[in-house]
Amino acid sequence: MVMNELSITPKETSGFFFPLRTNVQYFDSQKARLKLEERVKQASLLHDKLIFEGGLYHATVWKREGGGPVFDMWYPPDSLDFDLLARDDENFQPTGGEPYLKFDNYVFASGEAERQFRAQFHGLLSRIPAEKVPWIEVANVQLESEADDNIKQLARNDEQLVGSSIPAASRFLRDKISYNLNRDLAVASGLQMPASIDELFSPLVHEKAQRERGQGFSALEVAIPNWSGLEWNEVFELREHPSLIEFRKKMVAVERIAREAVAQKAPEGDLKYEISRVITDEVSEELKNLRITPADVMRDVFIDLVTSPLSGISTLVTAIRGDEQLDAQNKSWTTAFFKLREGGS
Repeated sequence: MVMNELSITPKETSGFFFPLRTNVQYFDSQKARLKLEERVKQASLLHDKLIFEGGLYHATVWKREGGGPVFDMWYPPDSLDFDLLARDDENFQPTGGEPYLKFDNYVFASGEAERQFRAQFHGLLSRIPAEKVPWIEVANVQLESEADDNIKQLARNDEQLVGSSIPAASRFLRDKISYNLNRDLAVASGLQMPASIDELFSPLVHEKAQRERGQGFSALEVAIPNWSGLEWNEVFELREHPSLIEFRKKMVAVERIAREAVAQKAPEGDLKYEISRVITDEVSEELKNLRITPADVMRDVFIDLVTSPLSGISTLVTAIRGDEQLDAQNKSWTTAFFKLREGGS
């Protein structure tokens, strides 16, 4: 695997990876692209470093009897016309249409598309603007042949999984989805980072986590509230708040325990239990510092964390809202929950 001389994130910091192939559904429409931007805001607050895969990914599976053929291509950033990219994004059709592929005046394939994929993060990054943000990096991912062969084998093993999740997909489309899923999970694993996975691929990740416990896929789930409705200026400001810095340190500890549990091949339920236990212990300690009796609150927080993949510690926030001591705990990671919940509501 080659990634622009990009180093793996040290264990004392946290990173989050945005791959191209498993975020394609975010580029199907303008509404979907807004969801992606919300996810980027969320990750900006929760992680020390964000890594985006550079370039443009485009694939077409034509709709014919039995499916196929397939066109699949990655274009490096230095080959892209960014003004043209914006216009192409607006006209993109994920299904139907009449896409065609032409080489040397010969039409290789044409007709209605069963599915088209298209993804590039450069438009969003230019609006942030990412080049002025030291904690955002863009990397070009190139797989070595041996790694690619291993991923292809994993993908063949997952074709039935994709077929059960997307029964209407042709064999060609199943192959492409299965390969893209395993490819991006392999890259995320190499980076030792959780990754953004869109709604097309997330059910497949869940099924893989059920089937292949201990492989690290469960660590992609994060039990946190949704603070993605903030404006970018608020994101930049809150990211540097002492409570957010402390919160990210706590999440590194949670991620470390998740990885250790996965390495020991703990069942998914045990992994969620370990994650919940760490967060609960930390919250309990903060509540003691605030001189609040934690027993009932901690019971509800623990249940919330264990049962909900998008728990947000709302019970805790409600319990301590309005307490004057909260402001005094400016560097407490629990303050982050309070401030971000208020900002995103």
